[in-house]
Amino acid sequence: MKSGLFSVIILIFASTALAAGALPRPAQTFIDARCAECHDPDTKKGGLDLHALSTDLNDPPTEVKWTYIFDRVRRGEMPPHKKKDVEKKEPEKTDRPPPEEVASFIASLGGYLSDHDAARRAQTGRVPWRRLNRVEYEKTLHELLAVDVPLTPLLPEDGAAFGFDNVSEALRLSSTQIESYMLAADTALDAAIQLGPKPEIRKVHISLLDRPNVQQVLAKPTGSLTKDGSRFSQMFRALPDAVVVYPNGPWESIIREMSAPVAGRYRFRMSAYSYHAANCPTVVAKVMLTDFTHNFVGASFDLLPDKPRILECTLDFPQGRLIYLNSIGCDYSPDGTHYELLGADKYAGTGMAIQWLEFDGPLLESWPPPSMHRVFGDLPIKAIEKPKRREIAYEVVSEDPAPDADKLIASFAERAFRRPVTEKDTAPYTQLAHDALTKGGTLESALRRAYKAILVSPQFLFLQETPGKLDDHALASRLAYFLWSDMPDDELLKLAAEGKLHDPATLRAQTERLLASPKAHAFTQNFCGQWLNLRSIAATTPDRSLYPEFDDILQLAMVDETEAFFDEMLRADLGVSTFIDSDFAMLNRRLAEHYNIPGVVGEQIRKVQLPANSHRGGLLTQASILKVTANGTLSSPVVRGNWVMKRLLGRETPPPPADAGAIEPDTRGATTIREQLAKHRRNTSCNACHQYMDPPGFALESYDVIGGWRETYRTLGKGPAVPDPLTHRNKDYRLGAPVDPTGELTDGRTFTNIDELKKLLLDQKEAVARNLVNNLVTYSTGAGVTFSDRKQVQEILDRAKAKGYGLRTLVHEVVHSALFQSK
Repeated sequence: MKSGLFSVIILIFASTALAAGALPRPAQTFIDARCAECHDPDTKKGGLDLHALSTDLNDPPTEVKWTYIFDRVRRGEMPPHKKKDVEKKEPEKTDRPPPEEVASFIASLGGYLSDHDAARRAQTGRVPWRRLNRVEYEKTLHELLAVDVPLTPLLPEDGAAFGFDNVSEALRLSSTQIESYMLAADTALDAAIQLGPKPEIRKVHISLLDRPNVQQVLAKPTGSLTKDGSRFSQMFRALPDAVVVYPNGPWESIIREMSAPVAGRYRFRMSAYSYHAANCPTVVAKVMLTDFTHNFVGASFDLLPDKPRILECTLDFPQGRLIYLNSIGCDYSPDGTHYELLGADKYAGTGMAIQWLEFDGPLLESWPPPSMHRVFGDLPIKAIEKPKRREIAYEVVSEDPAPDADKLIASFAERAFRRPVTEKDTAPYTQLAHDALTKGGTLESALRRAYKAILVSPQFLFLQETPGKLDDHALASRLAYFLWSDMPDDELLKLAAEGKLHDPATLRAQTERLLASPKAHAFTQNFCGQWLNLRSIAATTPDRSLYPEFDDILQLAMVDETEAFFDEMLRADLGVSTFIDSDFAMLNRRLAEHYNIPGVVGEQIRKVQLPANSHRGGLLTQASILKVTANGTLSSPVVRGNWVMKRLLGRETPPPPADAGAIEPDTRGATTIREQLAKHRRNTSCNACHQYMDPPGFALESYDVIGGWRETYRTLGKGPAVPDPLTHRNKDYRLGAPVDPTGELTDGRTFTNIDELKKLLLDQKEAVARNLVNNLVTYSTGAGVTFSDRKQVQEILDRAKAKGYGLRTLVHEVVHSALFQSK
């Protein structure tokens, strides 16, 4: 216990230190009276020492801490209620500061933070020049050149700030990136410039029964020896109309005839059905490219028993890439024996019966392709004989190369820079072309040189906006990159040139048009991928012993569900409370089986009304969210609770103290995560944050690391055996301790499961809406929401409240806000 005199000295010392930092007097007085005793050099409650905390807001970490202090006082969390001492029989007493005192502090510190933030932005605007991130760069080149070649793998990963990789302060430009942009520009121009004859269209039709390797396998008796002495098991089963192959089998599933002679888009078709499917009703056919990685690149289809289905998909093939076929099903016979041990002729498990395969491409709309017009306009392409080389070359021809180059470069630059250009703007690039022509270069090489320089220029790489209200062309770019991650199209640029885009009715109509386009999936994919952390879906691989039902098709469906859910909310303008709970989910057969929801057939994601007591609905119970908040072996209430606080409610959690320690996974099931956390929370500093994070996480313990419902934990230790109904054997994992999903929020309200927690969270829909608007503003403008933006964020919320903070309404309100329409 500190003496009264020492406490007074500390208060005086803290007051003097803070005064030196020029905090407004009402804020300083409040801190002296209400905060300094617990946050002094000795106590440092919550790891915060107000005596040592600077008031220099030019230091970003310091500004973050003062903002955190402001928010906790505004929410009524600080100063905390003092709990009565039961042993001393002390009566309950009110120790909260009077409302007028809190209001004075909020106005004082809030004004101090806001004024500093506004002054800092007065000269430059809130959004510094922003570089295109690598996704935007790729999409812009695709649109600009009418090509579809992958470019993001050639570019370095982008930095992130405020949760997004399109925020200007994280998008630095280094010499390495410039080199990468030059390589990407060359790659895109190579794909665009197709000087040559029309590629031969390749068409292949294959009946598997006629393939030599199939005949060879079928001809060998099961159990015979191969040339190297190893025992040979028959891997195929011949039917009158098909060849049956088995899941993950070592057969020649790479179809050599189905290779891409040139890069392009190809069509694949297959007639197939599942075979012997009594124990496993559905087999999933996987059509993939041989990218020789563990990433699934292709398409998947459900096959039903003895009902041939024609599958069709189009895939973008790099040159020389092959088709690879595989399937997912039950790869054990009902007696538990794998087909490799029995041979296909004796195997009674499930397989994929393939009747025929077709492959054709490249699929061309026209020749020369549209990309040639983007690069060379209407200039003719002529075939020229090269007798010495005994070949025919194709060249772009012009009667007046220099003027033609000037016109083409000006047109290309105007589209690339997304605004009108002057002769001064294009002079450096036309000079490059003229120099090449003077030295005897072809028109193609001269234009390529100029175009490459344009594609790595600051005018192309950066969204260049001037302080104040955006002009119409800058607004067109901001809107297009917000909803499409792509450059503005001709209609947007036309309206910008006419000065009509700032008209509210026109802007609303254009926002609706962009949202209605298939290109708006980029908004869903990139925004949700970062806001909800879906990009981390493959960061962990579930332990196969604990979760044998997991596969890559399920993982793809997880992300598809969340993206389709966001799309449905956007389409129907559903309120943000839907993020907390909903009476529907976006499911396909694979996900519905995972969730134990009957009656859903096929691989297509669609809207499904949830049955009563499904324990689904909203974001929190979606498998994608539950997987990205687990480590592949065990779930953590801390990680999941922090996800709810940060991603849904917008509450940042300070980093843990240095001495907080860590909780190690216990796969043997000796202790539950709740038991481990109970010890962890005895540390007062730790409990300051865990009291907010852990309760939502406890409710989500009813879901395992891949989002399946559970009432007991799975363990690799001791526990009741779990029989497998398909193989009649016991599974590798055992049943461990029961799940305890109960909890208590900091306001004293309790819940017994996730359904009750969601009901309690529904009264926080304004917090969800505020967090969503903050993220939408950050993502759409390329700058994080800071203190001086809060007033305009509140104005957006006020305008959207009448519609229940509908998602589409919020997008429109953001677009029409001064935050969006100003630099």
